[in-house]
Amino acid sequence: PCLDKELTREEALTQLIKSYRMEDEALAENKKSGFSDVSLEAEPYVAKALELGIIEPGDTLGAKELFPQEELVRWYLKLVGEDITAETDVYALAKEKKLITSGSMISQPEKNVNVDAFVHIAMNIL
Repeated sequence: PCLDKELTREEALTQLIKSYRMEDEALAENKKSGFSDVSLEAEPYVAKALELGIIEPGDTLGAKELFPQEELVRWYLKLVGEDITAETDVYALAKEKKLITSGSMISQPEKNVNVDAFVHIAMNIL
């Protein structure tokens, strides 16, 4: 019933860390991210994403903002160790790595991430 729900950056990063089975580690470490706009609940997950190089450091994350699918694809490619630059065609690379398959819900880079798109790529990464 909530597949169309759009996710904020901090919600998606929290779920990304959980989907990759790093929740216990993130909570045990209980590190701070340094972002001023991240909620206390999301802080350990965002800090873990920062530690893993999935996101870049800064003053703010835009934690409560919706964000485009392309950013989620970038995060997952970084999570699996891909060297991503501004010039990287993340969709071509994601298709090559089978993170995005034919019939994928992740087909509009500018469209905001929703639960459906998140679940699709999270399942494919496994």
